[in-house]
Amino acid sequence: MQVYAIRMFNFMRFGERNNSVVFDLSEEQKSQIANETITIDAIYNEVIKDPLLHVQTVKARGIETMIGIIGKIDGTFDRSNGSGKSTILESICYSHYEKVVRKLANTDKEGKAGTTVVTKHNGKYPAGLKESWVEEIFEENNKVYRIKRGRSFTKSHKSS
Repeated sequence: MQVYAIRMFNFMRFGERNNSVVFDLSEEQKSQIANETITIDAIYNEVIKDPLLHVQTVKARGIETMIGIIGKIDGTFDRSNGSGKSTILESICYSHYEKVVRKLANTDKEGKAGTTVVTKHNGKYPAGLKESWVEEIFEENNKVYRIKRGRSFTKSHKSS
């Protein structure tokens, strides 16, 4: 399986906004991100318009498999704790299996693995929380798929 892009919304610790991951960026895209002329969310929006074109572009660069995920905070790899590496892997597991593997993902240190998709703060979900989801573009056996899996929450957050 090759994962090309992921978008998380209210998933795990990321809060009430989109959080996109696009693997295998071009050198031009990396430069635009560094110069703050484009965002990962904007790149994801372009990928989602034509996922097959993105897959072909990545393959044309000779990239066949995901080799690894690194984290970088404040410009250094020495400070990568909390950069989201595990959350990326959690989002892949959740999108395929509807399970969160990591136990005690909440800041409250409660909640069983598989049930926690949104991080609680001081015992509560974020105010106004209505949904949490993960969307992923991946390839398996030469077929490209787009999967979206999530939960919606009641107003009182008593159920999902």
